[in-house]
Amino acid sequence: MLFNLLAFGFLAASSVAGTATRVARSEGLSVVPEFLGDRAPRMVAPEAVARVMEDRMSNAVRMRRGLPIKPPHRRERNVVRDEQPSSTLTTRTGYIKVTTTTGNAEFLGYLAINSNTGLFKVSQSDGVLVKIPYNPAANVWRANIETINGYTEYTFVGGIQGAMSPSSDVGSTKPNYLSLGAVVETASLAPPTPGLNSLSAPNSADIESAMWIITPNDNIYVDWVNSDSSKPGVFLVYHTATGSFALTGSLPNFRNAFGDGTSASAPTVRFDLVGAMEQAP
Repeated sequence: MLFNLLAFGFLAASSVAGTATRVARSEGLSVVPEFLGDRAPRMVAPEAVARVMEDRMSNAVRMRRGLPIKPPHRRERNVVRDEQPSSTLTTRTGYIKVTTTTGNAEFLGYLAINSNTGLFKVSQSDGVLVKIPYNPAANVWRANIETINGYTEYTFVGGIQGAMSPSSDVGSTKPNYLSLGAVVETASLAPPTPGLNSLSAPNSADIESAMWIITPNDNIYVDWVNSDSSKPGVFLVYHTATGSFALTGSLPNFRNAFGDGTSASAPTVRFDLVGAMEQAP
């Protein structure tokens, strides 16, 4: 199940009936032992048998019997054709707009880089420019979000095991969380993989980059994969005290551990790709 993005650095058997085949031996008919796969033999007339036998003669035998030789058999060369894909992926470029989903939908700003912490923050003026693959033939698709004017070493927006989280596995009964930062690319649907990132550099930490689900309307959802390849369903929240984003499987656990227990301390948020930054209303 896909969950809307929320805010802090977390981010048949088929059966075939067999038919018994009876071969009739009627007067004037013979059986030619010609089989195609497991099909039953065909019944043909005697003159057809002669034609078949003649057709199977080699040219040497045909010449000895005064028959015309057969023309050479030309085999067609296999031609490998490039098949066009059913759909062509394109790329959309823009900024990630951040809006709360707790209470009234409040515009917070745009995803931006906090160079002091190595995590993403919100800004109303200096959002990071990103590019996202777009599949016009799909309803939703999994993708990386790549930054254009972000970190040069870690160019993808992804989840990083939180500095105070004992594990990168999240769930409804777990207090664990993930920070949202810049990471190197990881494979689609891969479980958390140790990799370089903007939070723990120069050391590695468990990360995922291909955790985003995109819709044709440019809505962005998160779909984290745990170490056992399960998809726990996570909330993307904005941690107001640190001004960063996180992913958690349990809002109460996270808010109690890192806030005052209220939604105001870590409101859930959503991400949308927009073509240009606009001033807050």
